Formats: sequence, C-alpha cells, structure tokens
Amino acid sequence: MNVIIDALLSSGDGLEKESAFYVTYISHEYDLIKILGFEFGGQQSLIDHYDYLKIEENPEDVGGFYFDISPCLNSMADMFK
Repeated sequence: MNVIIDALLSSGDGLEKESAFYVTYISHEYDLIKILGFEFGGQQSLIDHYDYLKIEENPEDVGGFYFDISPCLNSMADMFK
C-alpha cells in the first residue's frame, strides 16, 4: 500500500487540473483524501477526464482536489468495445 500511496503523491498535488493526482482506481481518490488528513465534502464533479472532489472545511483552506481518472475511463471504454 505504501508504494501506491507514494506513487499517487508523486504524481502531483491535486490542487489544479495541471497538477492532478493520477489514479488508476476511483477508490484511491477517497483513500488519498483520508491519508492527507481531509474528509470528503460530499460533492464530486467530472470535468473532462478529471474528477474534482470537494472536501470539508479545513485549516489549510483547501477546497478540493483534482484527480486524473483517464486510466479508469480508458479501461471502461475498452470494456464496452
């Protein structure tokens, strides 16, 4: 699990689309939010091939994180060919 976490964290900071966390499984989005010490705020938006997850109010004033979910979308597209 540590290898996966290190890989996710090394892919970006998630604060903008250009620095989105790169994930291969949607569940990793929620895992990473918890690992970073935040709580999911209940809203999720799909923007192109990015998921944006809002997080609950926090002292760091972070509103949410972007996740590049293109591997997930590509995998789903392949399943329906």
